[in-house]
Amino acid sequence: MEKINHPDLIEMFKMQVKVLNDLLDEQETAHALEAEMNIQRNQILHETSIDPLTDVYNRKYFETAANKILQQLDASIYTLLAIIDLDYFKQINDTYGHLIGDEALKTVGARLKTFALQKKAIVARYGGDEFLLICSSKERERLEDFAETLHRGLSALTVENDNTIVHLSFSIGLTIVNAAEPLSALLQQADTALYDVKKNGRGHFTFYRHHKD
Repeated sequence: MEKINHPDLIEMFKMQVKVLNDLLDEQETAHALEAEMNIQRNQILHETSIDPLTDVYNRKYFETAANKILQQLDASIYTLLAIIDLDYFKQINDTYGHLIGDEALKTVGARLKTFALQKKAIVARYGGDEFLLICSSKERERLEDFAETLHRGLSALTVENDNTIVHLSFSIGLTIVNAAEPLSALLQQADTALYDVKKNGRGHFTFYRHHKD
């Protein structure tokens, strides 16, 4: 077979190779730009939805997510909302310093994230030393049992200051609904329950009960 070495054919082949390489470079660049945009998008989402100290969701994200859950609620599904208060947080700060106070909040956030994974719950920092949790179940009893598990698990938490072990205490107000209600109503109910806990000595949990005037 005769060897092809015509200058025009060789030049055409070189041009085709160059065009192909250019296309591959463009694709690689496009993929790199897309990857970078995804990283930046995820970073922005993280910054706008996550509390930087405790690494759980912030209040704004929680409100959006919780409202979606409540809008889809029907009589076959029960939803629990809890307000979790770290007892005597000011005393921890005053006694051991703000670094230990921050460490306590981080420890709470880490434990709540574990509960979130186990129970498909959403947890968030409500503000200061208060946290929020919302989760659903087809069985009310499961949610009632979970409330005890939640309080027991949190109450086992400690933080260390030099050679001192600081035991954390928690008050939790909860409410359970299985009908469409605004988030503001559930927060008010849980807050009322939390007030009852604090009024009766802190360190335990209770469910909202309708108060008679």
